[in-house]
Amino acid sequence: MTAPERTVKNPLTTTGDLGIRDASAVEPPVAVRVEAELSPLAGTGLTFVTGVPDSVFKGLIAALERHDLDVRYLRATREDNAIGLAVGAYLAGERPLVFMESAGVGTALDALTSLAMSYGIPLVVLIAWAGYKARDVTHHNAIGAPLGQIIAALGLPVMTIAERDLDAPVLPATLAEAQARAHEYGGPSVILVVPAELEDGVGS
Repeated sequence: MTAPERTVKNPLTTTGDLGIRDASAVEPPVAVRVEAELSPLAGTGLTFVTGVPDSVFKGLIAALERHDLDVRYLRATREDNAIGLAVGAYLAGERPLVFMESAGVGTALDALTSLAMSYGIPLVVLIAWAGYKARDVTHHNAIGAPLGQIIAALGLPVMTIAERDLDAPVLPATLAEAQARAHEYGGPSVILVVPAELEDGVGS
């Protein structure tokens, strides 16, 4: 004897007493929505990031690796290479951010001046200011102590923030402002980040 035929309803398209909505109306998993909210680039207008790691940026780098690695974030091994990557990204239609520690500014200067500045590339440069006020170890103080004067001599727009301001929700607004300054200036703009142990009231 043949068993009676039964109709099995797809629960994703059922709209009866169970109150299950149509598949097209099903919301994405919470994890997907959270990931979009937590990308450090969200709300900044920036679309490409590269840089050389520093401990000051550990939180930012961890978030970039979770959400943007090999998509909008590419690692760099030298600061001048990072500037070159950012310039190329801008020419391809992206809005770039480069991060580095102050000791790497010397390595980046030629690419920054002869490439990014000379051709008016509005990238944002985020610099961890080791050697701030010559209050660090000797090799950091060598470039850290005069760093503010070096940036001023280049004529670049600059902001100074505290390390704590790298946390959300402060960082997106800071990056957006720096990007606006870069476009207004017609070249790079700089954000100097004073490490936590040297802050002394810097920033918000």
